[in-house]
Amino acid sequence: MAKEDYVIVDMSVKDDDPEWADWLWCIAQNDLSGWVPKQILNTIEIISTEKQKAIVLENYSANELSVDEKEIVIGSRIMNGWLWCWKENSDIRGWIPLRNVINVA
Repeated sequence: MAKEDYVIVDMSVKDDDPEWADWLWCIAQNDLSGWVPKQILNTIEIISTEKQKAIVLENYSANELSVDEKEIVIGSRIMNGWLWCWKENSDIRGWIPLRNVINVA
């Protein structure tokens, strides 16, 4: 999603796992869907009790990064218990749960 894109926030999709606190299920204009941190959304219209229209405040990817144990990742942002990072010697970026990371630097 790009900054200033519109998304539909589907409040009926919930996960009670604390790992997903402050993440909202969103459907983009291209029909792709995924979890988005609520901090980068600005609600502009209430569509129904379960749906809202929001504008995205910054560029965002919902990609989750697959990593193996003991792989080195370089992180650039922490948000709601997740780390935005990339594998050492790779340009592939994505989110991994902070609980899976040991800070050695």
